[in-house]
Amino acid sequence: MTQDPTPLTDAEVADRTRRFLVNLKDVPVVSGLRRDEGWVNMNVQFLIDKATVGTDDMLLGWTVLPPGARHDRHLHHHADEFWIVLQGHGKMYTDAGEQDSGEGDVVFTPRGKWHGFHNDSDADVVLVWGWSGAGSLEDSGYAVHEEVLAAEAARVAREGQDPASGTGDRHPVHPGHADA
Repeated sequence: MTQDPTPLTDAEVADRTRRFLVNLKDVPVVSGLRRDEGWVNMNVQFLIDKATVGTDDMLLGWTVLPPGARHDRHLHHHADEFWIVLQGHGKMYTDAGEQDSGEGDVVFTPRGKWHGFHNDSDADVVLVWGWSGAGSLEDSGYAVHEEVLAAEAARVAREGQDPASGTGDRHPVHPGHADA
């Protein structure tokens, strides 16, 4: 069975007993993730979320970060996040700065705490990750750190490029504050 791209009906969303099976190769990479919103050269797949099964309180994802890719420092006001490094190594961002993270690491970040990941190696990093508390990016309260927004604005001014890097809009993102 593969993921049905047809949006769920209200009755299907209400029926939380419906079993769901999807194969990773059948899930499209999320489009419209913008560099100026902290998504830099990442390949992200939402495997189980509000759109696929109607869940409003969890999301499960898969991400491949090629060398140099990163998910800049960000937080979720309405969701805790975990990730497991299945392959590779890099630097994870925390409230306190950066620290090494590699294959086999299991990381938990409570809602409202800054986090992210940078593949500073020369091989792909593969993460399986999830949220508790939100079933969609829009519901998670995603916010990018102000330093990321400032750095991206400087890059755009210097290079004269579209801040979205041609990827288009997916969702609104506002500067976040750890105390918000």
